[in-house]
Amino acid sequence: MEPSAPWDWPALLRRLARACPDLPTVVGIERMHGGMVHHVFELSLANGGAVVLKVSEARGDPFGRERAELDHLSSSGALPCPRALACEPTGREGPAFLAMDRLPGANWAEAPTGPEGDLQVEEHLAELLLSLHRRTGPGFCRFGEEPAGDWLEVFGPMLEHNLRKAERRLPSDWVAQAGGILRRLPKFWQLGGRPVPRLVHGDVWATNVVVHRSGGRWRVSGLVDPALHFADEEYEIAYLECFRTAGDAFFRLYRAERPERDGYPVRRLCYWLNTMLLHVHAFGDAHYVRRTGGVLRALGTA
Repeated sequence: MEPSAPWDWPALLRRLARACPDLPTVVGIERMHGGMVHHVFELSLANGGAVVLKVSEARGDPFGRERAELDHLSSSGALPCPRALACEPTGREGPAFLAMDRLPGANWAEAPTGPEGDLQVEEHLAELLLSLHRRTGPGFCRFGEEPAGDWLEVFGPMLEHNLRKAERRLPSDWVAQAGGILRRLPKFWQLGGRPVPRLVHGDVWATNVVVHRSGGRWRVSGLVDPALHFADEEYEIAYLECFRTAGDAFFRLYRAERPERDGYPVRRLCYWLNTMLLHVHAFGDAHYVRRTGGVLRALGTA
């Protein structure tokens, strides 16, 4: 039985069958954990396999960018990720969808890794992100967009955009303080040398890391939901620390190749502010509002 949804499941499955004519018959549909922005389902197939289907009623082509990024990661071997199978925009026939391979295992937040398994996942994740971050671009940008010569030409407008989106949920004095931080960004980037535009996943947290046990060890099957950028790699590392996705085992390996640069603790707070503002706008959760205030207080003494 199909999960309750505001669209016509038989019509959607017919569209999927047209887009993927070699796909075995769908025999079961189950909603997956996550889906914080879009609906995510696991489709069981008649041959015993499975695919993942993301669905959105947003206008236009909400999955077009993700399809392009998955295609790039898959074809280049830059990072293990699901292979995109089909992607269609929202239209008269129904909602947009993205179909992709089902990676083996479960997301790290739900997998029964235990302390030893977590260490193994952290070490493998460090290897994968080091490999990804060795890939550089001609400039700083969201993947597929026009590159800029300076990282702050990308990060500064990103932070300001997220502030404007979140400001109605924040006290006015916090908004004013965040505006002052925006003006001080060049000061915070004076230390540590000029960053290099490195390819980053852009959204690495436990739910986006799929893991499985193989040969007695826990391994990363792949990463999902990319938000690829050519960025300062600190952008990725600060995000990992923001949600405590990685710990000492990860950083012992990662920092052996990419040591922390001077001034990073303050820049990390700027990245955390950006992340909290994004989550305040997207979810309006009081937890993120409180964390925004905490980051602003820490930056007030920087």
